[in-house]
Amino acid sequence: MSKAIFWLMCIAVSAFAFNFNYPTASGSGLADYGDQRGTPNPDPRNITGGTGAQTIKVRPRDDAQDCWNLQWAFDNVAAGGTVALEAGVFFIGDEKVAPRRTIYMRRGLRVVGKKQGGAWLTVIRGGGEALTPGVGGEIESGPLRIVIENDTHPAVIEDLWFRDWACEVAYIVSCPGFEFRGCRISNPANTALEGRVRFVHAIWSSGVAARGDFTVENCLVELGGYQGAPADDEQLLGVFYSNHDTVRVINNRISGIDEAIEILGNRYGNTGKGDPAAATGPAKIIVSGNRIDVTGAPGQRWPSSYAILICGNLGADEVLIENNEITKRGKGWGLGISGENFKITGNRFRFEMHNGEYPPGAVTIGGFGQLAGRDMGAALNNSVFANNTFEGKVSKSGIVFPGERVANASRGNRFDLGDSLAKLGAETTLTLSKDSHGNIFKGNLGKVVDNAPKGANDYEVFSKP
Repeated sequence: MSKAIFWLMCIAVSAFAFNFNYPTASGSGLADYGDQRGTPNPDPRNITGGTGAQTIKVRPRDDAQDCWNLQWAFDNVAAGGTVALEAGVFFIGDEKVAPRRTIYMRRGLRVVGKKQGGAWLTVIRGGGEALTPGVGGEIESGPLRIVIENDTHPAVIEDLWFRDWACEVAYIVSCPGFEFRGCRISNPANTALEGRVRFVHAIWSSGVAARGDFTVENCLVELGGYQGAPADDEQLLGVFYSNHDTVRVINNRISGIDEAIEILGNRYGNTGKGDPAAATGPAKIIVSGNRIDVTGAPGQRWPSSYAILICGNLGADEVLIENNEITKRGKGWGLGISGENFKITGNRFRFEMHNGEYPPGAVTIGGFGQLAGRDMGAALNNSVFANNTFEGKVSKSGIVFPGERVANASRGNRFDLGDSLAKLGAETTLTLSKDSHGNIFKGNLGKVVDNAPKGANDYEVFSKP
């Protein structure tokens, strides 16, 4: 679980300044991070299209000039227009040949690469310069930082392969919508300074200015593979106290050493449900059709790990977690949830040994308390858990409703567990908190520890071990 995101949250809405080490059109030596609209084309041989064009085409050079070329194209294409990247490698710095850099997207646009069948032909290599936010010391920024304001067009990224990047592929500070489709993400670079936290959040959205629909679909994500120390906290995406409408994470293949999908506190606003900063209108979370295979083997600073963690989304009208294939190896859990109106159906959970350890448990429900001063959700209410299957082995717990940190008063839930949960071989198949009530459990439950008062919860079928 991403328990040390505090520093990231602190910088999510900060303003950053940075410099390119390439000559400007005026020959002044350094170009600042300001908007480059209207400046001369820095590389006419490799950039086609002028200021305000609906489409600007960029040919890769695989050298440090690529960063300058991409920034110019992003700033000069028409709002809602397309930056079309040709086949080849765009180099954004690797701290060896050239410093790592970050490209800002300040207006909504579509960035699209070239694919041929299942092969990605356009590569964004490197990126993630060190920024100093003033809180928590240096932290990296990935190849793309999205800061779209006063524009109704979403950020759309399609058919690109990001590799050798630091910290985030895309960091969303503000936007009217975000779409990330058909991309490949691989080979994250461990650039942490000695003694500092190593965050790898490939797609990160945080803050009340991150709005509109959020979509990540049909992507291949291959995390892990670090040279040296592993990441302390790793996942494909984090929606961390953002302000999105429908959050869709669909049909992705995700592997790594820690977590895969984390959606925390969407529509939370600044203080909680009903806060005027939070967006209004329908809100939904859909996590469907993903194939996840992750180990619980991050660095030792934050070793807790969930394949999927969806908590504290107070403004969600519905949360669907359906038809995912989830393999969790070694330390960590398959699923952690809190909130209301969940429908968790048709998922296959498999638990396997890694480094001599089986996962300690399958599912954690509620009991999370606070993270960085914000509510992660104490309970699960009015939800359905049905037609899911469990395979493999866990060492201690099947499904747990923790109640030690906060009062876990989960209520109104129906769990149809079948008989596969009991076959995981856990010491306890189902553990209920003392404040849980009005829940119905059906299936072969194995060993149950019910800490609630007698009769507070119902069992339609209860088979003792």
